[in-house]
Amino acid sequence: MKPVFRVNLFALILVLLQVLGANFAGILLNNLSIAQRLIVSQLIFLIIPSIIYFIITKQSIKETLRLNKISVKEILLCFLLAFLAQPVAWFCSFLSNLFFQNSVAQVFDAMKDISYPAMLGVMALTPAICEEITMRGIVLSGYDNKTTFKASLMTGLIFGILHMNGQQFLYAFALGILFGYLVRITNSIFSTMICHFTFNGIQVSMSRLFIKNLDNIKDQSNAIMSMSVSEKINYLIVLFSMALVFSAIIFLVVRSIKKNREKTAFEYSNVENSCYVDSGRTIFKSSKYSPEVLENEFVLNIPMVIMIGFYIFFIIKTAF
Repeated sequence: MKPVFRVNLFALILVLLQVLGANFAGILLNNLSIAQRLIVSQLIFLIIPSIIYFIITKQSIKETLRLNKISVKEILLCFLLAFLAQPVAWFCSFLSNLFFQNSVAQVFDAMKDISYPAMLGVMALTPAICEEITMRGIVLSGYDNKTTFKASLMTGLIFGILHMNGQQFLYAFALGILFGYLVRITNSIFSTMICHFTFNGIQVSMSRLFIKNLDNIKDQSNAIMSMSVSEKINYLIVLFSMALVFSAIIFLVVRSIKKNREKTAFEYSNVENSCYVDSGRTIFKSSKYSPEVLENEFVLNIPMVIMIGFYIFFIIKTAF
């Protein structure tokens, strides 16, 4: 099975598991708190399938997940990127709120009584580990023979779909592209785990500092819906301008990291499976497929088409 087809099929299975297994999980986890359900759901629908994937494919865990060290400077830059990505997420979130209901209110209402450290563990730490293992670990590894741009774009698309929420798709897609780039240029999943945790941690902290109760979130959502067309356009222009400026800064930071890593960014530590780098692709010499075959493998294959179609159907069905 070719690598892109394999990981796209894996991603499709994750999407189907989340949707089709939701009712079963709801019954099974009914006696748990909302925080416990969120953690257990991530373990059931992300980590367990990942374990099964490694057992079936016999892929190297260290190599697939890029369990490589990063420097202190890169760690600090990952923290910085998480802060810089906030205005981009604000723009994407506001744009999505114009068309889809914000479900964050329900989550925060259910979790408003838990402690701040516990909320960080549930909303920031758990996704930073579970989602990164599946997305920037397993799924991204299938795109090793594709350029960084194409690999980041496709895994960002899958990351947005995986949330199965119209309101979350756009900013998850944008963040997925950034995270994909970050892992590829640092050759380490730890970089994106740090960035993902920090990004979500900022969101949790802001909710605790500025949103005192559920009514505040409802009021914000209602205020957006009640805006006039001109007000919405003006607000979008302001947010878009901020997102554009911060995106430019993000680009400069990412380019700085890439320059420092340009000699080793796509090299793997597993000497038994040697590889070489070609135009942003990591091509394994030990692969049973030739580099030309791997390079020409279609990314828009049958699992991807089914995944996109299923997502569109699910979003439309949910909306109406």
